[in-house]
Amino acid sequence: MTTREAQRENLLRWGSFLISAMALLFAFLKGPVAWSIRAAIQEQLRTELTSYNTRPSPPVLRDRLIDPGEDLLKRLNHDQAVLQEVTAAAQTNTFHLLDLTRRLAVVETNLATLKQDFYARQIP
Repeated sequence: MTTREAQRENLLRWGSFLISAMALLFAFLKGPVAWSIRAAIQEQLRTELTSYNTRPSPPVLRDRLIDPGEDLLKRLNHDQAVLQEVTAAAQTNTFHLLDLTRRLAVVETNLATLKQDFYARQIP
């Protein structure tokens, strides 16, 4: 094996390691950034909604008192939608954890290979 081939092979291994490490870093940072953006949007929506007059008029209150069953159905539908969102988020998190596990395995393999090459070159 010539020096040029060895350098090329070493460059390919280091490049593969660096790309895997960067992908792992982005995978770790993607979640917190998304959560912080989501929290900022929700806070902005809350401030905007509180600026409007949300006090219902007396006929609306009277209608609400007459039909509590409809209000209960609305609440149950809302709770169901929240549960579906939580379930979808859990499935997404499971997918991301499996992807992260696969990427960690690739990084570990690359590190082991680089370590073997380093020690092989140290021993004359």
